[in-house]
Amino acid sequence: MDSKNNLVQAFMKLYKNNSIERISVKEITLLAGYNRTTFYTHFDNVWDILNFVEENFICYIEKNILQKLTVDDNSDDVIKYLSAIYEGHGENLSILFQSQSFVERYKKILKPAFMKYFKIDAQNIQSEITCEFAISAIIGSFNYWYKNREKTPAKKFISQVRKNLKRLLQR
Repeated sequence: MDSKNNLVQAFMKLYKNNSIERISVKEITLLAGYNRTTFYTHFDNVWDILNFVEENFICYIEKNILQKLTVDDNSDDVIKYLSAIYEGHGENLSILFQSQSFVERYKKILKPAFMKYFKIDAQNIQSEITCEFAISAIIGSFNYWYKNREKTPAKKFISQVRKNLKRLLQR
């Protein structure tokens, strides 16, 4: 399994600075120190490795955010769990946000938590738009913070995000 993880790490290093179309199996295997046969043992092509990484991250987020939220939790917990994921995996998450399909999947899994904890009416289009705006703002804010985190401590950033969300969603 180390070979698979090493191939994924090499892919992520390349994907950080290149579009998926510019990454080849040859580049991944050279960087990881394996031959093409090893790559094809785990993946069909470069898109397959991207899908694998995205799926693993989506599953990780579902397990570490959505399954931890209980009926008694409040909206601050959504932000707290997202913050913990960014603190531990912000670089990979920032890289994955290059993929619009990943962004859409990420929004889709976060939406029920936002709808629940901010008591957004799913039948009201204005509320749906506000929810979409809030989730997009969260993604943008966390990306900005991660790239500039030396300027603002995590606790201060999280506090600011909470205040902004509450103002926006709890009119």
